Amino acid sequence: MGQRNVGLMGQYAGFITRAVAIIIDILIVIVSVLVITASITLPLDFFLGINTQSCTITGGGPSLLRDWEGMRELLCGVVNFTSLLIAILTGPIYFIFLATAGGQTVGKYIMGVRVVRLDGKPMSYLGSTLRWFGYLASLLPLGLGFFWVVIDDQRRGFHDKLTGTCVVYAWRAQQSEFLVARIQRFFGRAEARPRRLNACPGHPPYRAGHARGAGLQ
Repeated sequence: MGQRNVGLMGQYAGFITRAVAIIIDILIVIVSVLVITASITLPLDFFLGINTQSCTITGGGPSLLRDWEGMRELLCGVVNFTSLLIAILTGPIYFIFLATAGGQTVGKYIMGVRVVRLDGKPMSYLGSTLRWFGYLASLLPLGLGFFWVVIDDQRRGFHDKLTGTCVVYAWRAQQSEFLVARIQRFFGRAEARPRRLNACPGHPPYRAGHARGAGLQ
């Protein structure tokens, strides 16, 4: 079989691509939480000399805070509660807002993939929120919901099946048809060409009336 270039745009995104994208997103969320939390706690430590963990005066802070333990504990409680909220909410806000705004988190944008609905409609906040909880459902059975992408014909995890979505390549990269066939034979997944080139029906370039060729059946 001769080597041909087949466009990836609209094709189902593979497990490795999606895994790298979510790792990037997790790192972004972690860094964001650390930066936001530090921007709250460091000024207290630097200007007021308050260690928010032990709620003690570590330096020459104002005498009012040093002598009035109740005010100091209240301030520490507010800061610690705010830090906890930031740690809990940053992830959901990041994934839900970006998925709704354009179907792409930063990680997905870097990896050139996008979340789309099978019915072709735009992502909604409700759907994105449900998909976020779907991440938790995919994670619970030892991550089986994520690894399901490897064996599913449409490369959909539990969270995709829950919300009627799929993840597709959103850029015009090229793949080697010869290399793909070799890899599929290695893993015992050799299929006819039309099956291999299926595209998500919800992706704009491949909606009804726009499919071209046998490969887009």
